[in-house]
Amino acid sequence: MTKSSLFSFPLKIKIIALMLSLLFISLGGYAYYAINLFNEDKKAYIFENALNQLEQLHYRVNEDINSAKKHLEVLDSLEDQIGLTDYVISEYLNENPRLLMVGKLNDSLESGQSFELYISEIYQDLLTTEKTKAHNKLRTYLRSKMRASAHDNAAVSLLNKDNKNLPANITVIYRSPSDQRYWVSKYEINSTLKSFEGQQLFNYKISDQKQNNIILMTEQSQLDSSIFDHSTNEFMSNIEGQQLVNIIEFPNQDRHLIALSRDESLGLTMVATISKTKAFAATNFLTRQSLFIALFIFSFSTIIGVLFAKSITKKLEELNTATEKLAEGNFDIDIKIKSRDEIGALGRAFNFMAGEILKYIDQMKEKQRLESEMRVAKLVQDTFIPEQYITEEKYSIASYYTPASECGGDWWGHYKISDDKSMIIIADATGHGVPAAFLTATIRSCVQTILDTTNSSLTSSEVLKIINQNIAKLSGSVLMTGFIGIIDTKEKKMEYSNASHMDPLILRVPKESIAQKDHFIPLLKAKGARLGHQSESLYENATIEILPNDIIILTTDGLLEVQNNDNKMWGQRNFLKSIINAYQDNNEQSEKAILDQVIKDIDAFRDTSKPRDDDETLVFIKINS
Repeated sequence: MTKSSLFSFPLKIKIIALMLSLLFISLGGYAYYAINLFNEDKKAYIFENALNQLEQLHYRVNEDINSAKKHLEVLDSLEDQIGLTDYVISEYLNENPRLLMVGKLNDSLESGQSFELYISEIYQDLLTTEKTKAHNKLRTYLRSKMRASAHDNAAVSLLNKDNKNLPANITVIYRSPSDQRYWVSKYEINSTLKSFEGQQLFNYKISDQKQNNIILMTEQSQLDSSIFDHSTNEFMSNIEGQQLVNIIEFPNQDRHLIALSRDESLGLTMVATISKTKAFAATNFLTRQSLFIALFIFSFSTIIGVLFAKSITKKLEELNTATEKLAEGNFDIDIKIKSRDEIGALGRAFNFMAGEILKYIDQMKEKQRLESEMRVAKLVQDTFIPEQYITEEKYSIASYYTPASECGGDWWGHYKISDDKSMIIIADATGHGVPAAFLTATIRSCVQTILDTTNSSLTSSEVLKIINQNIAKLSGSVLMTGFIGIIDTKEKKMEYSNASHMDPLILRVPKESIAQKDHFIPLLKAKGARLGHQSESLYENATIEILPNDIIILTTDGLLEVQNNDNKMWGQRNFLKSIINAYQDNNEQSEKAILDQVIKDIDAFRDTSKPRDDDETLVFIKINS
């Protein structure tokens, strides 16, 4: 794997991208939620404030209407009590400067209708040329309202700002309780409106039922008053209800928030508007500041994230470099990571692993050396084992030998002593492996030396004695069992001696008979101590007659101790049963065929998932004649 493939998307970039993504999502989500919540709260506050402003304006204008009405009630009462003169009315107007003018309409059956108009001295000069116009207008208006007011003792108001010589005022009508006298007055509300002109955010409009308007614009407003008047008139004509807050758009202007309040009893509609930009100026400022702060936090976090990712990935890069060296076969690595976190633990584990690999490599080299030596030893030991099938004139041999490891502790041999005598030997060292193999090599050399230096009159017990003395001199912990049989085909007998080995068997089946368990003859005589146990051990000889078709059976305990999946041993019973069955199935009673069938039965019984526990040896010797 190349470095380019390893670092197509480095871990450092992944960590930084993950941190920044989480930070961006967190800050973005929080900012969106906070700004949206603040905007909604601010909008609700502005709408509420707009309605409050209208309520305050409505309250102040209503106070002025009630004040004008009370003045007319006073005048009507004085008229009933003392009869008002022009002088008294003029003085009353002078004492109440907000009363611009007062009109009185008498309506009686005797004298008919008469209308008199009284103007405050403050405005006498201003209205000299328009007095007749004002007289006629108020009288006409009053008459038009007489029928509507016939059953209503409340004040009826009319906004009026049609005369530039007069301050902003309202027209108030009052009907006398006698139903023969009506009063009308123009009451100045300019002082009331000026208190709202100081409000720098809202534009106001007060309108009566005939769309006579008073408009108050802020100094900062970029709206033209005529455009404001026209747009708000359209808005009011399309809206029903007494209170409303909404959005309005003026031509070529910023969107505005508009609040509307109606007083059906007075016939007044009041409107307040405010530029959305101005209304949300603080919100927009805070939004920008929040974005700047978020950008600062994001930038600062980016720097911290880069430094933090670098501090982590630097150690991981060291680990990656060490891994590449390890992959190249350089195991002499020591990573210097002093941190006490997971990466530090990984570095220490890597150093330990590299050290263990070095140890393992040394061990593997040593193991390979030993295995090589073991293979050589096995090749040497294999030369000690006779061929699997041996055919002589008077007898034939079939054998099976399998060690548990490379070198085994089982050994058997076949030696021609003379034309009529042959020696058969089988031995089993305790355990298996190299120590047992060395011992079998010693025994084989010892037997070969004995045969090379003595005559053919040497007995089997004498051979065991010499072998025992040589093994005892080794002073080792490995002992051995053994059996030697000397077959004399001329005398038709076999002399034997046993050093604690498994009892050999002779299978002697009479002619025309079926093989049975009773046809096995165990060689139970001439038993002695194990070889190597004591150097002074003595061994005896025994002799047994051998007949044609006899099969001498020699084996080691490893064969009978084979286990199956249930950990049950093959055992002597299964061993004998397998031989009997193989003998019956083989018409010629060939020792080779019988041995092959027995080995097949053992392998079928064996648990092949487990390694062999011991060496296995089996030798069949069939006497021909």
